[in-house]
Amino acid sequence: MISKDNTSITREQKMTKNVNKAAIITLGNISRLVIKTIIGVILVRIFSKEIFGTYRQTIFLYQTFSALFFLGIPYSILYFIPKIKKNEESKSFVTHTLLFMFVLSLFFSLLLFLFRNVIAEWFNNQLLSKVLLIFCSYPIFMMISETYNYLLLGFQKPKKVAFFAIFSIISDFIFILSIALFTNNIQFTILGLVISSAIQFLYVIFDLRNFATLKLNFDKDIILKQIRFSLPIWFSGMITLLTKQIDKMIISTYFTPEIFAIFAIGSTEIPIIGTLRNSVFGVLHPEIMKLNFQEQKAEIIKLFSGSTRKMAIIIFPIITFFFFFAKDFLNILYTDNYNDSIIIFRIYLLITPLRIVNYSLLLQAASKTNFLLYRSILVLVLNTILNIILVKTIGIIGPALATVIVTYIDIILFISIFKYSLGFKLLELFHFKSIFFTFIIANISALLISPLLLLNMKNWIRFPLGFLSHLAVFYFLGSFFKIITQYDKEILRKGILKITNILKCNPIGDFLIRFI
Repeated sequence: MISKDNTSITREQKMTKNVNKAAIITLGNISRLVIKTIIGVILVRIFSKEIFGTYRQTIFLYQTFSALFFLGIPYSILYFIPKIKKNEESKSFVTHTLLFMFVLSLFFSLLLFLFRNVIAEWFNNQLLSKVLLIFCSYPIFMMISETYNYLLLGFQKPKKVAFFAIFSIISDFIFILSIALFTNNIQFTILGLVISSAIQFLYVIFDLRNFATLKLNFDKDIILKQIRFSLPIWFSGMITLLTKQIDKMIISTYFTPEIFAIFAIGSTEIPIIGTLRNSVFGVLHPEIMKLNFQEQKAEIIKLFSGSTRKMAIIIFPIITFFFFFAKDFLNILYTDNYNDSIIIFRIYLLITPLRIVNYSLLLQAASKTNFLLYRSILVLVLNTILNIILVKTIGIIGPALATVIVTYIDIILFISIFKYSLGFKLLELFHFKSIFFTFIIANISALLISPLLLLNMKNWIRFPLGFLSHLAVFYFLGSFFKIITQYDKEILRKGILKITNILKCNPIGDFLIRFI
């Protein structure tokens, strides 16, 4: 009995600890999400489709090619830091990592500067050349800031992660929007983005004084160890990113910046999905990396399968609601000028149910990262071929359909690797029955509240009303059919309580709670 009680207490403490971490990171990410959404909503109303398309192309370039220059180093950070025990070793590791990333970011910036005209021709957008002349310094600042986030996750400093997320996005809000509103000029707006990234860079350098050391004896073994671990992941991640972004590259090649803007908005993932997913897996990743794959396989399965089931409960009702209320959502954010984006948005929603799982996590835990490379190459080739075929035959929605089809093929490859290479029993990894019924209940809930779409009311009223109604119906049905367990409710309660307590400690947050 004593042993069982102790096990129960340990599990309860561990659950509370992980929920607290996830709640803190979620709070920071939600803050980032809200401000980024506001920035997008305002910019789309300031600029024409062509100018807004140029802005989105600039951000798209960084998001795509920064993955190339990161070399998978962020994954090595999350792998090695939890295993380092001595303080001096960790400081040396951080210092080497930052210097290495700084060199890579300089190279990235130089290439953007030198090839800005080539990129502008490739994107059929001569304005992009002028924008990139200003933007080319952005990677130097931003890549170090992103590395800082991974370092904090590795050291399990969720409060710092959340605070930096809030700090950085407020900086973006102030500099990007103030300049955009004052000048109504895309080049000055990009300059505001660069200034904001420089301020974030200075914050990072100041804060890292406690994590790094100025006494550096360059040790190539540290860098080589990181590269050996991260290169297979980098190749895989880069190819996976290209697989995800090839649709936008194809659209940029075949169409104008205005069409790119329509496609980019339609292909945008539901913001809160990425936020919640990053928070949960940001906590789960170091927890699994601590475990020995051979000796603690059962514990890894437990953590992995449990997170998958919980993610389904969170993500599925969000997906189904946004599918039904897609027009209201896009009209509220981007006006009815972007109604052509609705069909693309709904097509991409078909991928979202797959995001309840972090598929590469188990391969990283098993140090089988070469598999990531092989399947990624195959998927990239398939996606490129299918994108070109479909864009030529059915136009703008072709790349969207191609991406969905190839993504499902990719997941089949992952599941095959789990079963035949890693030796997992799929029924242990995935709660298929629970996941399936969660999806069914989410769809039923959305159908039950869909008559709201027939009511003659403003979309900014109907959308939140429908969302709250949908969640309430899903919660009731999920509880009735035992899809949502008492354990899940306890996790939800602890998460909300933690976020509320954090807000209460902040004067602005306390005011908002009292106001609501």
